[in-house]
Amino acid sequence: MKKEKLDEVRDFHNGIAGKYDELLQKNRFSVILRSLFQKILSEYGPGGKTVLDLGCGTGDDALFISESGAVVTAVDISQNMLDAAQNKSRASIGGKNIRFVKSDIERFLNDNNTKYDLLISNFDAINYIEDIPAFSNGAACALKPGGSLIITVLNKVCLSEFFYSLLTFRFSRAYWALLNRNKYLVNGLWLRSPGEMKKLLAENFTLVSATGVGIFIPPHNLEGMYGKISFLLPALLQAEKLGRRNRFFCNFSDHYIIEMVKK
Repeated sequence: MKKEKLDEVRDFHNGIAGKYDELLQKNRFSVILRSLFQKILSEYGPGGKTVLDLGCGTGDDALFISESGAVVTAVDISQNMLDAAQNKSRASIGGKNIRFVKSDIERFLNDNNTKYDLLISNFDAINYIEDIPAFSNGAACALKPGGSLIITVLNKVCLSEFFYSLLTFRFSRAYWALLNRNKYLVNGLWLRSPGEMKKLLAENFTLVSATGVGIFIPPHNLEGMYGKISFLLPALLQAEKLGRRNRFFCNFSDHYIIEMVKK
């Protein structure tokens, strides 16, 4: 990533760090996504493993996994995010198991010479990376043989955004949800489908699973819909559970969590 873009990303996240946790806690979609991501992490039995958390934000996932006994290196480009994460770690029983590093993802992987059991990244940090094949090489070098990669990615096309926009008569937004979601999202994100991401990582990784999030429930950027359809949420959440591993639904979900293993 070019220096100008890195500076923009850093400044943006420094600016929202103070209210980041509050924003996520108020966003029902983010709460659901975090819960599912951490459930998947738990299935990998992280206790005693070494974990690299890229784009750690305010540290919730690093703290979650460290409390199981994992030794975590948590990386973020934003010093303000890291400060918030370190403050949390002091009050956590797993905080002593976390090392915080200020760096962008690509530079950290280029300079890294440590091998980890597990590499994780949540909440779209990988969407800021343009050169995914280079990221794939760096991630593979950072992992031990048979190591796992678990990342959350903002999807290229989102049917739930399309339909919920139609329901609220936001026709322009519905149109762009199918063609170019970036028009209503943070600039500079690289959006890829699960199939595209799998191909870009394929030289070094084999797909284990892809899990869609935001198939039937409102997408992350239309959180205001949750109050309007609260009576439907139990049914929508049940449909979400049934459909999230379906390939078709995953291809058109708001986000997806992709799990891969190093070749």
